[in-house]
Amino acid sequence: MFQCDVCLRVYSRKDNMLRHKKSAHSDNEDDMSDSFEKEDIFGKLDDSDTASSDEAMMSEEDDSSPSSDIDPWNEIIDEAYQKCQSQYDNKVAAIMDDDSEVSDEEAREDAFEDLKSVYRTAMMNSFGRKLLWFQSMKRDPIYNAIKKTFNRLVDIEGFDQEEALKYAILKRKFLFDKVLDAYDLPDLPEKKDNHPSDSV
Repeated sequence: MFQCDVCLRVYSRKDNMLRHKKSAHSDNEDDMSDSFEKEDIFGKLDDSDTASSDEAMMSEEDDSSPSSDIDPWNEIIDEAYQKCQSQYDNKVAAIMDDDSEVSDEEAREDAFEDLKSVYRTAMMNSFGRKLLWFQSMKRDPIYNAIKKTFNRLVDIEGFDQEEALKYAILKRKFLFDKVLDAYDLPDLPEKKDNHPSDSV
């Protein structure tokens, strides 16, 4: 099977750097994107209603061996930390201002505990965006062409998964040109006025 944790690493972390497709996006896609950026997509949750069942599910799956060395949560954690950085900095500073004897490490730990629900929400939103991205990618013809090559290399030619993934992408590299051709040219930074008007 083609591994989604590998694919998710391709997801762009800087939305403002994404190019726009030449064809107009649908209103539904724009609305969905806006909803992720402007609000918490899962709303408020009761911490107690899922904790026990989640722990049970994780313990049942501990025996399964990982399919690759990639930690699928690493990028989600990075995004959550970046999203909450200013709140965390302010919280640490406030704790140290209130108690001059508290150590830097203690202030950081206390701030993190106080903001854990904020971090959790940021993680949930990041995970939701990536899941929607992957669901869309699974319907993409270029993805499916690479997936077909990948599966053939693993099932028929005996490649291991990492080797098969690299070779499948390399073998289908010109398909990426089709993606590039579907998007507008990159923008140039705004030009600065290098010729100020002469003073009178």
